[in-house]
Amino acid sequence: MRVSLNALTDAGAHVLFDPAAIPDLIANPSPKEFEKVKAEAEKGNLIFYDAHGDGGAIFEIVLNEEANPQTLRYSMRKVEGFLRVPSGKLWACGQELLYIGSKEGQPESWKPKYAHMASEVQIEPGNFRVEACVIDTSEERQEIKISETLSAEEKNKVKRAVQVQNYGCLITIFLIIGLFCVQALPAGIHYLAVSSLCAAIAAVWVVGRRMKARIGAQEAFKKVSDIEAYFESLPSAVICLTPIAKDADLSDMAGVVLDEGGVERTRGE
Repeated sequence: MRVSLNALTDAGAHVLFDPAAIPDLIANPSPKEFEKVKAEAEKGNLIFYDAHGDGGAIFEIVLNEEANPQTLRYSMRKVEGFLRVPSGKLWACGQELLYIGSKEGQPESWKPKYAHMASEVQIEPGNFRVEACVIDTSEERQEIKISETLSAEEKNKVKRAVQVQNYGCLITIFLIIGLFCVQALPAGIHYLAVSSLCAAIAAVWVVGRRMKARIGAQEAFKKVSDIEAYFESLPSAVICLTPIAKDADLSDMAGVVLDEGGVERTRGE
């Protein structure tokens, strides 16, 4: 099974968890005491993902199969650990939602207050071996991929096309400033000046489009666009889960703390 879980946070970090694995945390919420959340990760009761900022994340959950090798090409680091999923309900959400979920404070009835900031999947209950990796979708990584994909000629075409576009924008800005400057001219001259400047602006963009077409960078720009779209489709992290025996000794296994800059191992209890 392979499924993507989406999560949003306003507190800089996400969590993947089964409410039944953290009943005390849900029953006794302590707003902003996020160290307690990380402590649960160290026990293997949830996976903590430090995003270093607000926004969304996509977690690809892979159960009993291999992760996509094409995706793993962009992984920064991989770690093995474990995760408890007692009821089989695996949620992904911003860590702050742990404290503003269902009012009853009961794991079996827990739901996020803001549904659009979380998602869930139902899996078989149990303990799972985790292989997790953060995927590098940074602009720097995209630039490397673009550089590897484009030929020297295509890079040169893109550079020239961008220069033409930048020059066109600069000239247009000056012409627009000119439109404001001619406001004080007499009516007849003002009308002529405005008409001339508007025609000049149109001419700049027509000439610019033709020059870009002559350069022939369309195919190169399409490759760049495809690469950017591909990286946007990649998950923030891949979480591979493999069931382990109920009576397995977990004392020597580690919980998992993910970081957008890499992955840390933490000792379980």
